[in-house]
Amino acid sequence: MGLLNKLLLLSAAFIALACGALALVQALQPPPQILRLAITPWPPFDYLALAAEKGYFAKQGLNVHLVELTASTDALAAFQRGQVDAIADYIGIVATHPAYTQRQARIVAITDSSRGADVILAPNLPSMAQIRGKRVAVESYALGRYVLARALQVHGISPSEITVIPGEQETFKDMLLAHQVDAVVTYLPYTAEINQAISTTTLFSSTEIPDEIFDVIVAGGDVATQIPNLGPRLRTAFNQALQYAQSHPQEVTAFIAHREDMTPPQVIDALANVHVFTSTEQQQLVNANALAAPWQRLQQLLLSSSTQPQPLAAVIQNQDWPHAP
Repeated sequence: MGLLNKLLLLSAAFIALACGALALVQALQPPPQILRLAITPWPPFDYLALAAEKGYFAKQGLNVHLVELTASTDALAAFQRGQVDAIADYIGIVATHPAYTQRQARIVAITDSSRGADVILAPNLPSMAQIRGKRVAVESYALGRYVLARALQVHGISPSEITVIPGEQETFKDMLLAHQVDAVVTYLPYTAEINQAISTTTLFSSTEIPDEIFDVIVAGGDVATQIPNLGPRLRTAFNQALQYAQSHPQEVTAFIAHREDMTPPQVIDALANVHVFTSTEQQQLVNANALAAPWQRLQQLLLSSSTQPQPLAAVIQNQDWPHAP
């Protein structure tokens, strides 16, 4: 055998040995830490499910397990008990609920803002002015309380001029049909269900308070520390899902419709009433400190005077937003 052939055989053996050693090292490495992320029905959150299905989290080295729950209160309870590591939720809960302070929670993504998706509906009232003296159903969850409080503020109506009826979103349609309430504070996809069952007027919508209602992904402080660059990697995967939706609109609309039990036209209408943020837009919001004013207003409206407010700086930290000023 010639010298050249011997060298080629040795090179091939060395390459094979190196590849085998690399495969062995990779096999012995523990899998990425699991991130249990709770989501609830809401079309923008379906992009997280799309990111999981298309493998975008895995491409970022994230081992994301979506925990799908039917109610935001259930998701919050799971986060509070440590049954999930992160949660996609309304920023008002993050600003006001002690569970987030207890877990030293950090905002790692800003998914969307409501621009008409949150509404007050009534079957027999022509305008917000007629809500005085009426029964209004609202869930105890911070979002409903905030929308109602701001609607009353904007239209110069005192809270004492209405009767608040507590309830859950799943029951509001039946409450209207049974004439137990005169109006409801609700949001998609429940608005579609209500309007299929009964004709209503929109007395108020979040178009009157643009960019006050944000949804975010929040991780427990321990998890955000243990998983390096969690925020940037999550936002990149989310952004890849948005890009896929742009290039495959019919497929993704059908995907969301199936998940939300909506029709494709209802999904299109729903997404027209929110703004879903790209990763670049999320970074720009943080750089511009755009959450500061809504955060302060939320705490003023929803916290009692005896409660110490959590500062925004505690939940938006530079290590999660490396380009923040």
